[in-house]
Amino acid sequence: MVKVTSEEFAARLKSSGKWDEFKAMRQARLDSGMSKKQAYDETASDYGINEMVPEGVGVGVEVREERAVS
Repeated sequence: MVKVTSEEFAARLKSSGKWDEFKAMRQARLDSGMSKKQAYDETASDYGINEMVPEGVGVGVEVREERAVS
């Protein structure tokens, strides 16, 4: 499975207006004692990084319609 980069993830959060909210949640986790990596990973997961498809993946894929054979 191809994953989005952290830069692409950040750009998507910024364009959707969720970047500041993401940073606040990540900071709260850091303040509670989580490591930087764990705080980022858990917060990114909460914001759907694992479900995102990288830009350009799937572009140019031809979708063909199935037809019933009589």
